Parts: sequence; C-alpha cells; structure tokens
Amino acid sequence: NFLQNLMKALYENQIQSVLVEGGRTILNEFITHEIWDECFVIKNSDLILKNGTQAPSFESNADSIENFRNCTVEYFKNNDF
Repeated sequence: NFLQNLMKALYENQIQSVLVEGGRTILNEFITHEIWDECFVIKNSDLILKNGTQAPSFESNADSIENFRNCTVEYFKNNDF
C-alpha cells in the first residue's frame, strides 16, 4: 500500500509535483502503476560498473535524445498520464 498511502498523503497536503530519484524497485513501482508524467534517463557508455543495480527500462522509445558531454540524455513523456 506504499504508493496508495503516498498518493493520499500528497493529495491531502496539496502537493502536486514530486521528483522521484530512487533505485530500480521504487522507480519500477511508479512506472508499472503509470504514476509518472516525464522521465529523464542519463546514460554514460564509458562508465562500466561490475556491481550494482540495473536501472529500470521503458518499453517505448524516447521522445527526444540529446548528447551532453560524454552522456546521452533520453527524455520520455507519459502521454497517458
């Protein structure tokens, strides 16, 4: 009931915008339940991690892709939200 309780508390406190920066589990919860309106995914192909948690993935294509220094920034918009 975490998301349900969170959404209720946000509504009761008149909070209309939330930035979620978390690990794979919490981000997947928001993605799975379609509780997101936009997302930025920053990738660095030069960064190689042997251990760690994989980031969640989107089933759709990015709405836009920009290169910034040695990173690729993908922008996703949830048109169903």
